[in-house]
Amino acid sequence: MTEIGVKATYTGPPLFLASGQCQHVLSSLKDHLPLRSLHWKSTSRTAIRSIQELPVEFVLLDTVKDERSYQMASKILEKPLVNIYFVTCEDADVYKNTVRKQIKDWHVTISQRKNQEWMIVLISRPDVQATTNRLFQRGTIIDKIRADFNVAKRDRCVQLAWAVGSEDPAAWTDFVSKLKDGIVSSFDTSVVAREEEVKRSESQRQMVGWNFCVFFMLKESLALAFESVNLLEDALIVYEELEALFFLVLKERRSGSWFGELGGTAPGDDSAPLLSTIKKPYSDLILSNTITMFDFRSYLLARICYIKSRLGRIADAAATAARFITSFARTLRENEEFLSDNFLESWIYSSAFNVVNQCQAWVEALPDQLDSASLNSFNAVKGELLELARNQLDKIGLRLSYLPLTPPFSFASRSSTRNPLASPPTPSQMGPPISQQDLLDAISDQAKFDQLYVTTTNRAIQTYTSCGRKRLALKLHTSLAALELHRKRYANAYNTFSSLPAHYAVSKWTSLEAFMLSNSLLCHRLLNKPKDSEYVTHALAFLKAFVTGCALQYDEFAGLYGQERTQYVRDLLKGIKEAGPGLENEYISRSHPAFSIQLKEEEARCCMNEDGSLVDIVVRNCLPCIGSIDSIELTFVGDDPHDQIVYSTLSPACLSPGDNTMTLLCPASTSGLYILSSSVIRFSKKIVFSYSHIPSKPHRLHHHHHHHHHHHHHSQRHIILRVPRDSASLDIEVGFPRKVVLNETPHLLVKFSSGRNQIRHAELTFKTPGDEIYYETAKAKVVNEEESLEIECKDGQIIIKNAPPSKVLSLNLPYGGARVESIKVIALVSYTSESEQPRTRNLRRVRQVNTALPVAVNVQDYFRGKCLFSKFRISCATEQPLRLASALLEHASSSEFSDLSIRGFERDPRAIETVTPSRPAHYIFKIESSATKPRNEREMLSLTLRYRTLREDIEALVTQAVKMQASRDPSLIEHKAWLWNVVMTRIESTEGWLDNYAENPVILLNGEEKGWDEAFASGIRADDPVRPKLLVSLNAIDKMLGDGLELNTKEDDSTPNEESRTEWRILSIPLDLPFLNILSSASIAIPSLSKLDASPVYAGQPISAVLTIKTSFHWGARGEAEAIDEGGYTLRFDVNSDVGLSWLISGHKKGEFFAKDDSTYETHLTLVPLRHGQLLLPKVVVTPVAKEPQIDDNESTAGTIQRLDLPTCETHQAHFAQRVLVLPRSARSTYIVPVEAP
Repeated sequence: MTEIGVKATYTGPPLFLASGQCQHVLSSLKDHLPLRSLHWKSTSRTAIRSIQELPVEFVLLDTVKDERSYQMASKILEKPLVNIYFVTCEDADVYKNTVRKQIKDWHVTISQRKNQEWMIVLISRPDVQATTNRLFQRGTIIDKIRADFNVAKRDRCVQLAWAVGSEDPAAWTDFVSKLKDGIVSSFDTSVVAREEEVKRSESQRQMVGWNFCVFFMLKESLALAFESVNLLEDALIVYEELEALFFLVLKERRSGSWFGELGGTAPGDDSAPLLSTIKKPYSDLILSNTITMFDFRSYLLARICYIKSRLGRIADAAATAARFITSFARTLRENEEFLSDNFLESWIYSSAFNVVNQCQAWVEALPDQLDSASLNSFNAVKGELLELARNQLDKIGLRLSYLPLTPPFSFASRSSTRNPLASPPTPSQMGPPISQQDLLDAISDQAKFDQLYVTTTNRAIQTYTSCGRKRLALKLHTSLAALELHRKRYANAYNTFSSLPAHYAVSKWTSLEAFMLSNSLLCHRLLNKPKDSEYVTHALAFLKAFVTGCALQYDEFAGLYGQERTQYVRDLLKGIKEAGPGLENEYISRSHPAFSIQLKEEEARCCMNEDGSLVDIVVRNCLPCIGSIDSIELTFVGDDPHDQIVYSTLSPACLSPGDNTMTLLCPASTSGLYILSSSVIRFSKKIVFSYSHIPSKPHRLHHHHHHHHHHHHHSQRHIILRVPRDSASLDIEVGFPRKVVLNETPHLLVKFSSGRNQIRHAELTFKTPGDEIYYETAKAKVVNEEESLEIECKDGQIIIKNAPPSKVLSLNLPYGGARVESIKVIALVSYTSESEQPRTRNLRRVRQVNTALPVAVNVQDYFRGKCLFSKFRISCATEQPLRLASALLEHASSSEFSDLSIRGFERDPRAIETVTPSRPAHYIFKIESSATKPRNEREMLSLTLRYRTLREDIEALVTQAVKMQASRDPSLIEHKAWLWNVVMTRIESTEGWLDNYAENPVILLNGEEKGWDEAFASGIRADDPVRPKLLVSLNAIDKMLGDGLELNTKEDDSTPNEESRTEWRILSIPLDLPFLNILSSASIAIPSLSKLDASPVYAGQPISAVLTIKTSFHWGARGEAEAIDEGGYTLRFDVNSDVGLSWLISGHKKGEFFAKDDSTYETHLTLVPLRHGQLLLPKVVVTPVAKEPQIDDNESTAGTIQRLDLPTCETHQAHFAQRVLVLPRSARSTYIVPVEAP
């Protein structure tokens, strides 16, 4: 081991050396060691090197060898770097006569030493130093010494003010500073000189006589010097450069002249500590050119690893050693014929353990513990070394037949050049050459071999586990389990083999996972265990690993598993099938790669003679043998997650290796776009393979190179299936009824169509997500009821029996609950028919029904005597325009004995009015009453509107046009829905299409200009024979709509959907006949103006007028106005003069009168017009007079004041439209203006 630190010599006068003062000085000096913070700036290096700590050894000068006794390639720091001369002198004469000569003699001797510095230290007492500066003294002793010996302006002389017992640290400051300067200076000159020698020698490498060993020792002296002063990075660089030069020389094949043999033949070489630098005299062997390559490589590795350990890079040191063992083992294996038996295994085993133990000792000796990352790195390398040592036991075990030539043990035989099947050597042949005692014991006894094998493996497992490399630890567990299996300890082997595959599956290590599982199944069979769910789990897991990772050839598989792979898998499938009936619960294997499913085409086809659809799929069997299955089911979902359809096979099937085409049936009569959600392959009664086809989130995929690994069930896009509509299948539609009566229980219109089916039994169920809406199925009513149908409406469902084919049944379905604008209705139909095998079919329809009325109605009533005028304002409740066909007001009871006569204004019955949000429609109705006495109860009226939205109007036109075109060519009947959707899509894509149609009811598609390419891209293939007919039909429909097609509303053989598009919606609004207790008709008449020769009226002229108030109780009801006595009621009138400040009223302008039914009250007024012009007559206001409260005499409510409600009263201004022409008053005045004469 390299000595750390540098040397310095000391000497002095003989009396000083013999005195105790010298020892005291040295003892005090050691208190200031080691030196700290030295900074070396070399001329050959750009960066400053800092030496944090440097020990210094002081030796007497006489004990140091002479300069000539050092070898040429000696260590740089073997010689002292600084020479110190201690002197004590307080008298100048003594210095002049004696001391100076002593110092001079020493200085002459020291000056002859190369690359060494010197110092002269004058030791004086502290009190003497303070008194030496006398006034007239020429100079102190230290000044004289400096004058005599200092050269080149460098001060090498130090005065040390010190005495025995002095503890002043400042006294040593100057000394320590100059000592550090001297050491650095001497070290620099020594290193520079040695580097020059190294460069000179390396430049002569190609010359004859150049010796690598000599060069190595020369350059290594630099590394040793750097190591001594703790410049470890520089030392490591030197050794790495030497290693690189060695490989370069080795490549040039010139090493033979310096390394006589490969080596490794000395006793104990196989078990010697690899990282030891003192196990052999390496320096002497190198200098004498007798070192072997084996020893040289070992020494160089040991030096590099030791320096890395001092740098704290222990994990790096261990990794370097591990790489060396692996690489140099190849060199030894190439020359294995020169080595003894088992030498290579023994050397690798011993070296690996030596590196592990030595590095562990270095870790424990560190002053600070390694951080977690460094410790994990070290343990990872440590685990690799322990595994490397364990692998040598595999080789020895195979050679001795202690282990079988099967995986995982047979893997070790691949790296050996010896024949593992060769007869093992005798103990006399194999014993002496190796000296590793553990291996010797293991070779001699199988039990000890097993013990060593298990111990070494467990230690490697623990090390791997501690650093988180569980995958490698699992691989070693495999060896222990295989050993238990080989020793016929099946229970232990089964437990281990059963627990390991789950860990391998997580690590994606499929080859070892398959090996574990196969051995688990083998142990399962050898233990005669029943085939339970655990057996199925292991068998399916093996098939998964087999498919995804085992790319083995037939002969490799047979060698690994002892059986041809097709037969092996066939037997495994047989065992899985046999285990199915014995399972308690259904066993589901998810996303198993043995099978994969994909759609052959993305469009289903309708069954010809029954409800439902068929789809073709391709099932890929990735196994090498035929697999028999019970059934296959594919589940598709629509826009609503609850809208699911299932396609399934009709009978069991056999899946051959590769692709298999199969046809699946879905008995549900549905249509639309569906997404493949999941698929199920029922392998046996209780064993199911389940696959999800919903795309997962993007993630990094593990690429496998096996050609079977396609994983269609892990598609990164949705698999869409288009199910065509079967016009002949059973169907059900739910919508908002065409006729709505506001005061009735709200209901929905349900249309049930039996299609081609002779319905034996059908159950209709309706529901809505949440609890806001409930359906009163027990109160459902059939609109078009027929006696041949058996219909039962009860709570929760509607049952229909014996419905013939092509039967359309309409029902009104009442509902209740919260008032919402839109209801999501889920209609479920479960039915069986007569014309097929007993099979229950299910149909699910989801409809979003808008229950909000698009129309708003406001009414304003005007009473005129026995007539009532009602003005209705009909407007849009939404932003969507309406088409209003008619509005009818009639008596709700339609009684012939009604005393009401209702008449509306005449309109053209064919006129259809368009109502927009900014343009409402107005209807006025006149109601005449011929009643002679007050009514006993209120009468009801009904306002009936026939309307539809503008969108429905357009849809009706498109429906009629499509139907007309399809009637010309029967082959287009099944494409009517496609044509309708294409035309509506083109209309809706036009900007402002609703507003344009509202202004001009003509629909322009511009088919010839824009073309129909985007329409055919939605599902009609280019090679479809019907495509030309569809193109002609689209252009014909375009022409019909553009020419202004008139809507035909007559009933015909339209389908239910087409009828709903052409019918008008009917809204019936119940209205109460308005009532009024007292109707007052007030009029102001001016008699003077009624004459033919009436005089004009001037402003300010009084006019006589008559106020007449007629009262009527005709529109009142009996019992509604209790305050009205049998005879009449007191009213108050007020003539309001504030009509534009036009009149001044005089007379009885306010007053009260007692009004009776059909009575008249008159009074006289005087009106004075205040301005000229056409003046409106004053307004008259008539109001009822409140009666005095009455005290109740009833015993129960004695003392309670009863307040009577005022009757309703309305005043009609009969003179409201009359105006009076008032002329301005004309007057003449004469003025005399005097004018003076000029």
